Amino acid sequence: MYRPAGPDHPTDKPARFQQPHLPQTLQLSGVPMVAAARRSGGPAAAAACCLVMLLAAAPAAASRAALRSPAGRTLLQDQSSCCARIQYEASAGATVSCDASGLLLTVTSVEGAATAATVRVAGRDGSTAALNGAVLDAGTCSRRTGAAAWAVSGDTISLALAAGDGRVRPCTNGADGSCVGSATKPAVATTALSVRHACSIRTSDGAVLCSGDNSLGQIGNNAAAPFYDTLQAVAKPSGAGILTGATAVAAAGRSGGSGHTCACLQTGEAVCWGQNSVGQLAANAPLSATASNRRPLFVVTAEGASAPRLAGCAAVAANFNHTVFLTAGGDVYTAGSSVYNQLGLGFAAGNRNYAALVPRASLNGRAAVSVAAGAQFSCAVVDNGEVFCLGFNIVGQLGRNTPKRGAASGWGRVSGLVDATSVVAGDSFACALRRGGRVSCWGGGWAAGNNTNGAVIAPVEVLSGGAESVTAGSLHACALMSDRGAMCWGAGTKGQLGNGAVVNYIPAPSRATQLPSAVVIAAGGETTCVVNGAGRRTCVGANQSGQMAKAAPTRTGGPAAVATIVPAALGATTFAVPPPLVAVSGAGGSCSLGMRLAVANVCDYTPPVFDASTLVNRTLEATSAAGAVAAFEVTATDDMTPPVVACTPASPAQLPLGSHTVNCSASDGRTAPVYATFKVNVVDTTPPAMGQVPENITLNVDTPATTYAVTYTPPTATDAAGAAAVACAPAPGAAFPVNAQTLVTCTATDAQGLTASASFSVSIIDNTPPEIVTPPDFAVEATSAAGALWEDPAAPPPAFGAVYYDGGADTAALIPACSAVGPDGAALPACAQAPCAFPMGVSTVTCAAADANGNAAAPASFKVTVADTTAPALLANAAGGAPVAAAGPDGAVLPAGYLSIFAADEVSGAVPVTATIKGVRVDLTTYLFPIGSTEVVVSAVDAAGNVAAPLSVTVVVADLSPPAIKVQNEGNRGLTTTIKATTDTETDTSAIVTWNNKVKCKASDTIDRNPTVVYSPASGSIFPLGETEVTCTATDASGNATVEKFMVLVQPDTKNNPK
Repeated sequence: MYRPAGPDHPTDKPARFQQPHLPQTLQLSGVPMVAAARRSGGPAAAAACCLVMLLAAAPAAASRAALRSPAGRTLLQDQSSCCARIQYEASAGATVSCDASGLLLTVTSVEGAATAATVRVAGRDGSTAALNGAVLDAGTCSRRTGAAAWAVSGDTISLALAAGDGRVRPCTNGADGSCVGSATKPAVATTALSVRHACSIRTSDGAVLCSGDNSLGQIGNNAAAPFYDTLQAVAKPSGAGILTGATAVAAAGRSGGSGHTCACLQTGEAVCWGQNSVGQLAANAPLSATASNRRPLFVVTAEGASAPRLAGCAAVAANFNHTVFLTAGGDVYTAGSSVYNQLGLGFAAGNRNYAALVPRASLNGRAAVSVAAGAQFSCAVVDNGEVFCLGFNIVGQLGRNTPKRGAASGWGRVSGLVDATSVVAGDSFACALRRGGRVSCWGGGWAAGNNTNGAVIAPVEVLSGGAESVTAGSLHACALMSDRGAMCWGAGTKGQLGNGAVVNYIPAPSRATQLPSAVVIAAGGETTCVVNGAGRRTCVGANQSGQMAKAAPTRTGGPAAVATIVPAALGATTFAVPPPLVAVSGAGGSCSLGMRLAVANVCDYTPPVFDASTLVNRTLEATSAAGAVAAFEVTATDDMTPPVVACTPASPAQLPLGSHTVNCSASDGRTAPVYATFKVNVVDTTPPAMGQVPENITLNVDTPATTYAVTYTPPTATDAAGAAAVACAPAPGAAFPVNAQTLVTCTATDAQGLTASASFSVSIIDNTPPEIVTPPDFAVEATSAAGALWEDPAAPPPAFGAVYYDGGADTAALIPACSAVGPDGAALPACAQAPCAFPMGVSTVTCAAADANGNAAAPASFKVTVADTTAPALLANAAGGAPVAAAGPDGAVLPAGYLSIFAADEVSGAVPVTATIKGVRVDLTTYLFPIGSTEVVVSAVDAAGNVAAPLSVTVVVADLSPPAIKVQNEGNRGLTTTIKATTDTETDTSAIVTWNNKVKCKASDTIDRNPTVVYSPASGSIFPLGETEVTCTATDASGNATVEKFMVLVQPDTKNNPK
């Protein structure tokens, strides 16, 4: 890729650059920058580097300073006073200043190395300062360093400047490649001019305000006046009200017969209005060279009524017959005439009445960051800084360094440009803003800025730095400089160059002294306008259609600057300006500051020098078996770059016993490394250190032996040079004599034979008597009146489970000597074999023992209790459970043998039984049991007072005899009596027969005095002729029943005489 020769751009045959080793002043965009001073015959000293400058105004010619704002202060003073309202400081190694050009941050990069800095900016004296990091640009002016990474947190701006990629040739002098450039991103156009009309975006709501020629509806206010010399608000695409939310605007049109306007909206959509002769409105509107579209139409990306609208619109450029749109994602869309392939879609594509997507592949696969539309040609900057153009090329406006005339067949790179940030185009020329504020132009006419009026087929550098933005009219161009002033060049026949004169041309950039300090500049046709930091617009040049919107006379222009007048109907309108990095507000009003970044690149020739005090030989005492850790810091100095010191072995180094050489190198990365050595001797002169020995040991033991084994933990020992072995005598576990004191000595020995010793004593004493362990007291159940016989295989006589230990519980159990006495204190007979007899009551067994050394144990005893604790056995039951027949109404006495009750005890024998009924003791042989169930509770208590569990027996006395019945007869004898009856008439077949229920069948019962009698059939029933049997049933209260019968004889009444 071709790059122009220069400090940052090597060619195949690089030019020689020899700069004296003297302080130099770099004049960049009107701001002097002092390069690093260099020592005679030596490298450059620490040099200042990158400049960062905030949006502010710089001093300019007196004629500019005399232009007054409405408040009566010069616009330059308005901007300069911002510095006094803030406080600022830079981090170590960087500097920051503030003047009429804003903030200037300077950082140093040694031969393209990465660097970093911070700037703190805060308000003072009642003012506040707000930072907007979104405007900071990753690109810098320096080709030696990499991209800038910015961050804003609170009141602090942080910069991390990446290292360069090394593709730029080596550094040759102390300030090689130093530069100053804007730290903020190029802004999109918020003011745009054509030959005959102008438009600006309003700050408050994004409304588009236009004035000038309206013959084709390019003012967009939905009205038909041929021109407007006052500002008019663009209408909505439909309905009442005005268009708002515009973010970028473009105005196009030649002296007559053409004119249209386009704008990007906050929604990402785009609108256009005016002439649509070849589809330049990109809205699928009818094509007509004379018809006008007087209100905005939405830009679409395909043909048809339902075509989708353009999305993501970020910038727009237009010329008289085509329009170029740029999206936030870097896509390019074009519409309008393609007669010279200016749409970038190919000759065969033809005109487009909608926004057609330019294939990204035609731009080398890169995303676009800026677009421009010239007369029959187009250009685009892509994200790697290259510029592509295509279309008409009669005077080299495509910048391809070729004399070829006519149209280009496709997008092609502009020769040599690799650091462009934006591009603009006039009728037959184009200019690119480059990193570091440089401006390069190419094409035809004086607007190329190279002092000639011929065809410039490759870019020439018009400005070497300091430009913030660039704009193009028909035949002239202007750049807004970092000091807020303007530089213009090219045709000046209407005074559009802002220098106060009407001239045919100015061949090279010159100060536009008529224009005030500004933050926005726009050129179009033969007019140039600027917008200052307060949002006020001032213009110079042509005003034939009222495009300046000035006071009377309304359609006159010239070299004198005139302010745009805002009609009262539009209120307190200000024109949009790019958002500043620093917005200052407070009682003193509002102002804003931008920032520039100065990168001072310096070179390094002198190698580092070791600090001799860090290279001394040293002796270290070993700290472990591995030797010693050698910690050292070897330093070196360098007058330019902090050197990197590396040693082998590196610190901290683990070194074994012996002598070692440490080899060190120091390198600044640019000169040859330097080397040095020193010695480290590791020695061991320290004996081992004995750890804590055990305390003196005294053991009271119980053993029949004359020696006793003692185990202890030997002490440990440490040694600086490794492990130390420890030996003790007597050793752990050795047999120590009883009733004596023995000295134990422990000795530690290291690998070098150095020793350390320590001692302690062991004493063994035996004065412990045996320990008798008796069983717990126990009870034995009596088996007779004499007592009980007891045996337990686990506790045989004569000790009955008692044992003793001589030497502790972990020794064998021995049998003590035991004897027993009875409850009366008399000795019980010795029992050598179970079972053993114990009398009733509590007997005491006493045991004694002594060890072989005459230590007698204290006697121990336990109790054996013989007692009768068992209740007698009690039995009780009724004979078969059958009821007893009642002898009368009062019940019955139980017959002999009816109840069987018995109680007996193993010790006491037979035990008397007690019977109770309802808690009252009774004699069961004479007690009269009532009819019904009676519960009898029986109990028994033996001689020892043991009570048997009570038993219950139920005695049932019942009425078991049925009543007796006597049937009263009517003259008949026998068991069956007959009642005779006749019918009422001779012909009746039945008769009602009655009798006296009380006397017919009489019942009697020994228990129930009134048994019931039931007749069936009952008295008063209808009986048929002949005999009918009637039963009478007598039932007592207990349900016992007796049945008797009698007959009823019914005869016809032959005498017709009722009975």
